[in-house]
Amino acid sequence: MAIEYDVDGYIALNKIGVPIDVTTWLKEQSVTITVMPKSLKFVRKGKVVGNVTISWDMTKAIVAGQAIGQVDAILKKCASQILDIYSDLSGDLGGNQSVVDWANAATGGDWEPPDVLVDVVTDIASPETTKVKAVEPDWADEGAKKEMSQTKDMYALGSMETGAAVKLVNASLLYQPVTGSSNSSRYFCIGITDHVKIAARYRGTTLSLRVEGKVNPMQGQLKSLGFEVKKDGYMSVHLEVDNDIVAAKVIGSVLVGLAQQLRTPTP
Repeated sequence: MAIEYDVDGYIALNKIGVPIDVTTWLKEQSVTITVMPKSLKFVRKGKVVGNVTISWDMTKAIVAGQAIGQVDAILKKCASQILDIYSDLSGDLGGNQSVVDWANAATGGDWEPPDVLVDVVTDIASPETTKVKAVEPDWADEGAKKEMSQTKDMYALGSMETGAAVKLVNASLLYQPVTGSSNSSRYFCIGITDHVKIAARYRGTTLSLRVEGKVNPMQGQLKSLGFEVKKDGYMSVHLEVDNDIVAAKVIGSVLVGLAQQLRTPTP
């Protein structure tokens, strides 16, 4: 059974350095912060939407109401998580530019909310209409398409944490680092088909999955797996998993559930 501490999570974030106006915004949008042993969990409507790992010493300091030191790295992680939440749930949450400005300053990013909403088809196609034909990929980036056709390989595993991240639409290799909703949000490409690209991020016990491309014809499958259509056209889901084995099984289920042939090796 997971231990939760009876501590005001908003105050905990304030002590780490998150401004009061940002935690007020989180509270207004029903995003709560639960203090766990070695982690801060962001929860909305009973669903974990973010997780920041902290040290046991920091947990004890928060619970005891003591001063917290050496918070720069944790503050940056919190800012990155809040920016992810802002973007991932922007279709439901009220906008606040000051939240974006603070998070960008804290992470060194430059993400901005999209100015124009992308129209999303609401009709869910039946399984019969979602069969994929063998066609040429429809990605706009010719460089990425050329690289994919030449290599069809995986990213160097030793460089996954240090290599430069690209936008998911430009990814061409299995395990290639890609950005999420912000430049500081780091995912990894886990699959490429003729129509979509799939990325995953695994932090603590939270598994986040993101699908970009022509998602409309496969909304039915993705929604059945828990994905939600986001404001700028992609689909994503954030799941709480018990361990690495469960995370791997979830990823496998998603890739199989897409019912599309992968152009990259199986992760």
